[in-house]
Amino acid sequence: MRKRLLAIGALALIGCASASAGTFQVGIVDNVPVPSATSVALGSTIQRYDVVWSPGMTTYTGTLELAADTRPVVAVYGPEYNGIPRDEVGRQQFASWLRSVLVRYPAVHDVIVGNEVPPKWWPYYPPLLQVVSPLIHSFGARVIGPGAHPVTPLDDHQPLINAIAAAGPHLLDVWDQHGYWTNFPAVITQVRAAFGWPIPFWVSEDGIDTVPDPAFAYMYTGSMPPDWQFWTTDDGQAEIVSKFMTRAYCAGASVWMNYLLRDEVDLSRWQSGLEFPNGSPKPAFAAFANLAHATARGAVSCADESPPAVPGTTIGWGDSRPHTGPTAPAVRSRECRMRTAWPARSPRPRPRRFLAARRQPACSGARLRTARPGRALRVTGSAAVAK
Repeated sequence: MRKRLLAIGALALIGCASASAGTFQVGIVDNVPVPSATSVALGSTIQRYDVVWSPGMTTYTGTLELAADTRPVVAVYGPEYNGIPRDEVGRQQFASWLRSVLVRYPAVHDVIVGNEVPPKWWPYYPPLLQVVSPLIHSFGARVIGPGAHPVTPLDDHQPLINAIAAAGPHLLDVWDQHGYWTNFPAVITQVRAAFGWPIPFWVSEDGIDTVPDPAFAYMYTGSMPPDWQFWTTDDGQAEIVSKFMTRAYCAGASVWMNYLLRDEVDLSRWQSGLEFPNGSPKPAFAAFANLAHATARGAVSCADESPPAVPGTTIGWGDSRPHTGPTAPAVRSRECRMRTAWPARSPRPRPRRFLAARRQPACSGARLRTARPGRALRVTGSAAVAK
């Protein structure tokens, strides 16, 4: 399977409404339980597990192994990696299947419904929430969703946001966004304006993919596909993890989760973990842990957080459309890109077409290839220019 590129755009801060000390929680997305000692070292208090429904299923027959000392968060969604049921029969089957999950695992009190639902299926998401939200609430659990996957820094999910709010502004207890591309303050404002109440905001997935440093290359097998790549170094990952976690915290997010604890060995898959395949820590491990412990103490200052400056020509991504009026365009920053971290062992779609403009800011040490046959990118200074 090919790897997919996801460019990280600017996360310009429009203000500082940071979470208070002790309210910002960090965790890991991984179906393998994180050892207790590792969670303590990371400052991790939550872990997300993915459970995939198939049409026709009314009972969960798999097995979840939950970590002992962190709060479990279960993400439930349908086929084709990010599908959801699209008729009433499917919704009732999904609800029955989900009930069986919650009966078997009473420790689960947080359920993410959906995972990067594509626009073609947005019309089916609010009806699904109307069926499963009362069910989830009946178990004393929170309804979280939709696991939104932005493709612009200012969220392009306004039609979905509006549809959910119209179906019921309290069908969701938490708005769930994957961090890729996201301008956190703008999206928080956008979502809360539509819902009409200060709905909590989670970043339930983010992952900075790396190319192994030569000293650790022996731990990996296979090769990285040549047609769709943007990696950073291990040190670059540490810098970006710390920066993006800080921005989410300062924007007022309640949760941040990193995709994977440990890199996958197969280079055709995901190397966004905080550990090497042998379990030794990558530089990002310390960056994640230091930021997590600092936020827990209230020792992170948001005073220095400001929109990143871009030398040369300013490129706008376009306006979002919150109910209170347009938000100023975000500006691209010179930051490393990363690809989306798809859930392990889940089917993955084809790579998306190259979404960005002809000029692509690149970070120091990044390696870039394009998804378009015959179009190379020539990296010159801070920009990669298509030719």
